[in-house]
Amino acid sequence: EASLCPAAKNKASNLVADSMFILRTLVLASAGAVTVILAVRTSLPRIRITLRPGLKGRSLQDASLLGAAQDTYIDLGLGKCVTEAGDDPKHSYHHAQGAHGCQRLCSDLMSCYGYSVSNFGNCLLWLEPGLRGGSTSWGGAHCMLKDLSTTTQDSMPTTTVTSAATHDFVPVTEAENQACRGATHTDNLAKHFEVIPTSDLELCKGACRSKPDRLCKGIEYSVGRCELWVRPEGIGATNGVPGCTCLRNTMAPVFVPVEGGNNRACRGASPSDNKASYYHVVENVSFLEACQAACMLQSSCVGIEFGGRCELWTRAEGIQAVAYLEGSICMKYELQV
Repeated sequence: EASLCPAAKNKASNLVADSMFILRTLVLASAGAVTVILAVRTSLPRIRITLRPGLKGRSLQDASLLGAAQDTYIDLGLGKCVTEAGDDPKHSYHHAQGAHGCQRLCSDLMSCYGYSVSNFGNCLLWLEPGLRGGSTSWGGAHCMLKDLSTTTQDSMPTTTVTSAATHDFVPVTEAENQACRGATHTDNLAKHFEVIPTSDLELCKGACRSKPDRLCKGIEYSVGRCELWVRPEGIGATNGVPGCTCLRNTMAPVFVPVEGGNNRACRGASPSDNKASYYHVVENVSFLEACQAACMLQSSCVGIEFGGRCELWTRAEGIQAVAYLEGSICMKYELQV
């Protein structure tokens, strides 16, 4: 607490006192399902807690131990979940939760219909029904669909914090005083971004979200200026600039070189796995950027091979290997983790 500024110290002390008050005084007396609205101080979010029947005499702390293990989930395969139309569902992002933590978050939230968790433990909760699998890769994540046939409103405790936000934008490096850059901290080519005037960070985020086909990979914001970063490889670095904020869009895939990319041809499960069904060739494409653009416009594209011709890879399991081929470059197209 000593390292906090005075305002933060007071807020932390109030939060601890409120939490102790709630845990100390709340005892459930009804044999039926109970809904309690907690708003002890104005500094706390309002929390809605629904508890199943049969918890007579249990404390709030006891009720929380009933857990989320009663839910079951259906694995819809590799790739994050999408809507039936192939769009990104409403979602919230939770950093470094792990598979168990992500599943528990979804089970504790009645408005969660599934989740995806990357190999790095980052978690996406899908907040609308009608999900299906088969989308682009996101760090090895699968689309895990909540089996609603085994879930009822009174089967478990649920907690919803009304002030929860969707964290689809996260800092590339530091949270403040950083300007976005391309491959290095000096790479600031004008083609990497589009500039729009705005006086609000949230409006800048909204403009990025509204770009079709998830072409906006992130934003740089300073007062009165919004840069929408459309570099296919995303924002690769930052540079210290006072007053700037650089955020990446966690829902926008970017191109990532496989094993360095150069002199590499894309392959399936092994360096010799190169079935023609894994990709299709786009004719009359002479530049890497044009090949990348063709991939970004196709929802099933998981990567490209470019070197004399443009191959759009659509293999459901993604690009899992490469082979040496002079003059070719292999790049995955996947969400950042």
